Amino acid sequence: MRPRKNAREAILDAAETVVIEKGAAHLTLDAVSEKAGVSKGGLLYHFGTKSALLSAMMSRLLAAIDQRIKTQISKLPETPARKLKANILASPLQDRRTEKIASALLAAAAHDPLLMEPARKFRTRMFDDFTIDCELPTAFAAVMTLAMEGLMLAELLGLSSSDTRERRAIVDEIMRLIDVEEARK
Repeated sequence: MRPRKNAREAILDAAETVVIEKGAAHLTLDAVSEKAGVSKGGLLYHFGTKSALLSAMMSRLLAAIDQRIKTQISKLPETPARKLKANILASPLQDRRTEKIASALLAAAAHDPLLMEPARKFRTRMFDDFTIDCELPTAFAAVMTLAMEGLMLAELLGLSSSDTRERRAIVDEIMRLIDVEEARK
């Protein structure tokens, strides 16, 4: 028998499911409480406001991305750009579920800019972390990171016409450029 998830995690799972199945516009407290099988009062006990729910979703997303980066680091050979490569490979674009959740949170941030503050801090910490260990020029690492972030934002904002194959080719090219720069070391 599987252990029962705690209510807080079940509510976060439900919120993510609402976003994935119906889109960011349908992320309401009513929809989440219904999907989680809890009363609205139960939801509000754990998350006093929709903003608190969104903030918890952001924290959970960032923790998942952080874990993906660590997993990628452990899979990659120890090279001067290992953490930079791990960051590229751990992008939300590499997983449709994560991409949809990130897109919903980005949409929500239009109404609540403070929602992005943990993401800004996370990005700064990640960039600082991989540039410290990266033996490649900082400007090069920044350009590769910005190329990936540009691709990701275009996708999240619905501005890209790239299909999965084209996106993969772009990521492969970013990785190839990192390899070329790494070989020069």
